[in-house]
Amino acid sequence: STFNPPNFSTGDSNGDPIEVATNPATGMWYVLYGSQSLDIHDGAAGHSFNTAVCNSSSSSPTSMAVNTHTNTVWVTCTGNEVDAISNGSGFYGGDESTFQDPNASVPVAVAVLESLNRAYVANGGTNGTDGSISIFDGNSGQLITNVSVNGSPVAIATNEATAKVYVQIQTGQASQILVLDGVAGKTLTTINAGNIMARIGACAGC
Repeated sequence: STFNPPNFSTGDSNGDPIEVATNPATGMWYVLYGSQSLDIHDGAAGHSFNTAVCNSSSSSPTSMAVNTHTNTVWVTCTGNEVDAISNGSGFYGGDESTFQDPNASVPVAVAVLESLNRAYVANGGTNGTDGSISIFDGNSGQLITNVSVNGSPVAIATNEATAKVYVQIQTGQASQILVLDGVAGKTLTTINAGNIMARIGACAGC
């Protein structure tokens, strides 16, 4: 673990930061590192704690998402591992659970629907094979389903108001946006997004 002074220079000797996220409900903010670690910063106390991630598969983290309702950080790892770190703080690394989907390969991104306490993982696929979407139940710790897609998912976002999930699917230079029903885990529609490579963000008006 690491202790940081109140000026919040992150002080993580592992380096290689790849993503940052916040939890407005707790005042925590997080830095995910490619070197298999997560910094948990406590905005009120002026402390931080560095905890290991992706250790079960000895692979590299790719993305994270925060469920502010359950104070849980979801982390995807290239070795078909998904970690859920709950109740971490600037003094404690939290309780970590590991999830796996045997039908998935190369998790690249994750998003959550806080109202359902579910995590949606975009799996990129390998060696030219199509990817998929894994849906995990944060309450039971179980895999709910795996949704097959045509192409390689590269980004994912959710809409809490409609419980819909949006997945950017890349096939060569062409992109499509797959819209899922986050409750039923079923495909609703596919939108032709044309020749785009940028990642999608949460769609408040969709």
